Amino acid sequence: MSSPIIFDYDVFFKYYTNPRNPWINVDPKPPRLRVYKDRRPTVITKSGLYIIINGQKIYIDVLPKDTSQNGITDRVLFTIPTLMDDGYYWDVHYQFGIRDKFTKPDRDLYNGKVVYFHKSDKTSLRKNRDNCYYLTNQDITNIENIECLESNVGNMSERFPITEADFPIIKEIIQRPFLKPVPASVPAPVPVPAPAAVPVTPSAPTYASITRKTINGGARKTRKIRYVITDYTRAQAKRLGVTIRPSTNPDKKLDVFKDGVKVASCGARGYNDYPTFWRKFGKKYADSRRRLYKQRHEKDRHVVGSAGYYADKLLW
Repeated sequence: MSSPIIFDYDVFFKYYTNPRNPWINVDPKPPRLRVYKDRRPTVITKSGLYIIINGQKIYIDVLPKDTSQNGITDRVLFTIPTLMDDGYYWDVHYQFGIRDKFTKPDRDLYNGKVVYFHKSDKTSLRKNRDNCYYLTNQDITNIENIECLESNVGNMSERFPITEADFPIIKEIIQRPFLKPVPASVPAPVPVPAPAAVPVTPSAPTYASITRKTINGGARKTRKIRYVITDYTRAQAKRLGVTIRPSTNPDKKLDVFKDGVKVASCGARGYNDYPTFWRKFGKKYADSRRRLYKQRHEKDRHVVGSAGYYADKLLW
């Protein structure tokens, strides 16, 4: 019987900040990613240090401890550059740190060190965050069984289902420091050069007479861009008995018509939808994004005839 894997945040933190770690790579051109800050798109540059999980680059950054949230250690971010349908890479990351106490929604107080772990999606104005805060110094051999302290969701696999894209990435990040320790004598990698912009290649953009405002190098300009209606959405419209066209509203994807009368404009421009996620990342990841979308819009997507209703039915 194999020995249990005990999570120790000090070991975890030192592993991912060790300049001699052979599994940490250096990107000579760190990516520039977009995030929403103060309700406006802002460009940030990653550190250039990254690990590879399932063939995907995941960038590592360190943030100072957040004392306002009882933080007692620096935090580690693992960022996945995510290409959106506006042709830019946006910030989606996993964050780890330590708090000396934590209060559940029912106000039960946990004494002792708590790993505050969450996934944060910075691709929209709304803060999309999935948490699983857990006690340190526990067995992580089967991370799906880690109890999420702050949530009504009982454990890690209920917050991040095993069949979805997040789970294998989270598992590898949490377990790797204890399964692949740094060898005793490894030369330090070449220092990270000055950050440079990564050329952004939009995914087959098409242009039309619709305009929208974007950020480019800190300055606003008007760019013409068109949303291409997918076969999935056309099939959904047929089932609903409505007609759809690219929206004349620059902030929306679709105009919806019933019996020749426009009934709604739906789908926020600049964000992916179910068929787009499927095309870019595969069905499993698209299914996970669909689940999160429906959770966020539970209140408005059931109002028949509303913009939220048509966005849910046509795009998700």
